[in-house]
Amino acid sequence: MKKILTIFFAIFCIAGILYLALPGYSFPVPPPDSIKSEEPADLESPLRRGYFTNYSRAEVLAWYEKQFDYSPLLNIKLPTLLLNYPPEYAQTIIRDQTGSTYLQEFTHQK
Repeated sequence: MKKILTIFFAIFCIAGILYLALPGYSFPVPPPDSIKSEEPADLESPLRRGYFTNYSRAEVLAWYEKQFDYSPLLNIKLPTLLLNYPPEYAQTIIRDQTGSTYLQEFTHQK
């Protein structure tokens, strides 16, 4: 029993070290032919960016999903979740006085 616990603990420690060793992800690259927004609300924070494009919502979501689902370090596909929020959450998540009818967020799990 002690040997099984030692092996489990070693696997847990190795998984924890790998999790901490993975590099942080940079901000995703915008779709090609997109124009960066210069609106004051889009310039308040470096973590909030806006772009103008002629792509449909499905094309933009597919573009960003490709950037979130791959780990070059491990050469594997990472699980990506698409979270949907009701429009009233836009004021809390993005900024106060933001009108939204559709709010989605990509997250990835390491």
